Amino acid sequence: MGSALGTFSGLALWLSPYHDDEVEDIGGLINDLANEFDAPRFGPHVTLLSGIPSSAPVSNVLDSLSSAIASWRVTHRPPLRLSFRELGTKADEQNFFQYLFAKISPDEPLLALRKAARDALLPDVAARQPQDDYFPHHSLMYGVDNEKRRAKHIIRRSEEDGTMRIIEGGWHALKGQEGIEVKEVQVWMCEGKPEEWKMVGSVPL
Repeated sequence: MGSALGTFSGLALWLSPYHDDEVEDIGGLINDLANEFDAPRFGPHVTLLSGIPSSAPVSNVLDSLSSAIASWRVTHRPPLRLSFRELGTKADEQNFFQYLFAKISPDEPLLALRKAARDALLPDVAARQPQDDYFPHHSLMYGVDNEKRRAKHIIRRSEEDGTMRIIEGGWHALKGQEGIEVKEVQVWMCEGKPEEWKMVGSVPL
């Protein structure tokens, strides 16, 4: 799995923004931070599920994912809207892949999709650990604190310059976006560094 070296192993399910303006705004912020702080580049996404062995045939993963989405659709209708909450960091825990992120509201449709995917793709884990520790978040930057960057300083700056702001009703907006709209679940092969990750399939919601 993840390490301080920034490598990863396995297949993961991503929820990526569908609309061009969301991709441009959030993806642009990720690239700006990567350029400024010499951090890895990656596409905008919220991880729905990780830990699927890379040895699992992609066709089998897609079949199981299709079944999971079909069961989700019995009581839910796409698209899936993910709402931003405050910025956060796990830099103090040396968590490379949760260095800087916007928390995602753990709304029922998202949690239901997570459960359906987890039950279908990682049934042994789901049976062993029925209490899920899912932490929905939209990563903005990978890395660790060093002499050139401090995640808490970046958060403070993002709030001061309006990159992240609280708007009426208590919603949070990141680059003017209150969240992202998702219309498919993507399957990514996350082998090696983030720049080397590849999407290997997707299933519409």
